[in-house]
Amino acid sequence: MIARWLVGMIFGTLIVAITSPLFVRSYVPRQWDDARQQIILRPGDSYRWRSEGYATTAIGPHGMMGRTSLPTRPSATERELETSPATVALWGDSQAEGVSVADTNKLFRQIERFADQRASGTVHVLPLGKSGDDANAWIAQMPLVEDNLGVTNHVILLCETVDLLVQPPTDTTEYSAPVITNDPVGKLPDFLLQAAKNLVIDDRNGGPRSLRFQVGPVNSDTDLTHQMNEAVDSLEQRSNFVETLTRIREASDRDVTLVYAPRSPVVFAGGLRWHDPDATSFTMIRETCEDLGIDVIDCRQAFREMVQRGVFPHGFHNGEIGNGHLNEDGYRVIAEQLIQSWKGDTRGATE
Repeated sequence: MIARWLVGMIFGTLIVAITSPLFVRSYVPRQWDDARQQIILRPGDSYRWRSEGYATTAIGPHGMMGRTSLPTRPSATERELETSPATVALWGDSQAEGVSVADTNKLFRQIERFADQRASGTVHVLPLGKSGDDANAWIAQMPLVEDNLGVTNHVILLCETVDLLVQPPTDTTEYSAPVITNDPVGKLPDFLLQAAKNLVIDDRNGGPRSLRFQVGPVNSDTDLTHQMNEAVDSLEQRSNFVETLTRIREASDRDVTLVYAPRSPVVFAGGLRWHDPDATSFTMIRETCEDLGIDVIDCRQAFREMVQRGVFPHGFHNGEIGNGHLNEDGYRVIAEQLIQSWKGDTRGATE
């Protein structure tokens, strides 16, 4: 019996090891990038994603996801004659990163493609959004990429208004680059790393995995207390939005465009929810952007129209259609909205 158990365990592990690339994401070593002052995935590698959508992403210079080369920096003559193409930094979180979508259909690539089709001028888009990033990460990097990568414009993909509800970093000490050597991520099989992660991390909330039971009485006020703690006073929220957007405006004197693309409409509780629960917050954001000279593009109506045609901007075949991350169709609509707003504007052709 023990022998059969051992043989079965070994044989089963081999099957998982061989088939794991079909079902398990990959784990890629990271390194420090001087130009962005960030820890990034190692350029030259590829990143496989399987949770939503089946896509493999090439990691380019400075950790750009899907873009394998940098555009040629314009010459002094081109800059003087204002004929150099715009180089746009695309910021955001995992929704902008787009590891669920093939490189040819990621948001940055569709923006470039639509700019070319609509004769809006040559536009080079640098995909600098990273999973987990918020306004603090964007603000810190904006002046760096202008100097080091020749960025002339900034586009921020805002899918959750909470990404602007951040406090300025309190630690102002100079941060030294970490020494990353002998990274075990590149040496261990991906399925083993995923199994270890599943043991300690709860995929539902990204926090530590907890037991399915606990000792002691059930606190009936837990949910109510949590909701009260999560509630944010509207005046305090507006003040926070104003502070963060002002910091964005002060971080760069270039054109900044904020693209609002929330998960709305969304499949929720077995039905279709058309209302954007963050509508009030976005109204505050839009008003503040108008005061600060930040352009705003609202994709909600375009999303509603595509859903009415039976096409959802979120979700994938191996997930839940109508929910989750932006898909290829969602990126297409966002790119169309952005290029349409730039059509006839010199920022899309010469900066």
